[in-house]
Amino acid sequence: RFSVTYNRHHNEWILHLRYAQARDAGEYVCQLSTHPPMVFISTLTITEASAEIAGGPEMYVQEGSVVVLNCTLRQHTQTPVYVFWYHNRTMINFDTNRQVSVKKTRDGSVLTLAGVRRPDS
Repeated sequence: RFSVTYNRHHNEWILHLRYAQARDAGEYVCQLSTHPPMVFISTLTITEASAEIAGGPEMYVQEGSVVVLNCTLRQHTQTPVYVFWYHNRTMINFDTNRQVSVKKTRDGSVLTLAGVRRPDS
C-alpha cells in the first residue's frame, strides 16, 4: 500500500499511500541524509466518510404523495461515481411504470418517488 517515487523535475521524494485506513493516521517523518540531517514531519489525519438521509430514519406521508429523499455525504474526499438506492435491501429498479427519479448532486443524491404506495414503506 505504501510506495515512494522521486520527481526529478521538482527534486522531491513523494510517499504514496493507497487504500488509507484509520490505523495509518499519525506522524510521518522524512529524513534527508545531509550533514547535518534534515527532518520534515507531516501529520496524516484519516476521516471516515458517512451518509445521512435528511428527515430520517422515519417519515410519515400520505399514499399517493411525492416523497423526496436527500442523501448527503459527509467528510468525503471524492465525489462518488455512483450512488445506489435500496429499498428493503433490494436495489431500486428505475422502471418506466413508476415515477422514480434519481439526481446526483455534488454531495450525494436525491431520490424522488411519485405516487407512493404502502409497499413502498
